[in-house]
Amino acid sequence: MSEVAVLLTRFDQTCGGPLRKVGDTFSSSIHNYQGVIYEERHPGGVSIATYPVTGRIIGIAWRPDSARSDKDIYSADEFGPATSIESTHELPRESSWILEFTVETSDRIPEPRTDFL
Repeated sequence: MSEVAVLLTRFDQTCGGPLRKVGDTFSSSIHNYQGVIYEERHPGGVSIATYPVTGRIIGIAWRPDSARSDKDIYSADEFGPATSIESTHELPRESSWILEFTVETSDRIPEPRTDFL
């Protein structure tokens, strides 16, 4: 088993994605862009190959906007400090943020890509 941090943007969470809590099963598609793992709820959304992964959520944090430009690819260091939460049911209303799920999995994590397909 390994632990992996998986990022999800506010847009993807608020467009009808599942509500999650610590301890839930995590089953989704991910991609690894430049060493950062992203959940891909809209395959092809950023034109990067996705891989299925299943595991257990062992932590959830949200990170508020921290003076960045609008773009499709995000990095956790572009956002403010992480605040641990137990569930995505009660998310803040800031204009921009990302979720960071810590997932325990035995699935293979794809190698980093540096280019779009």
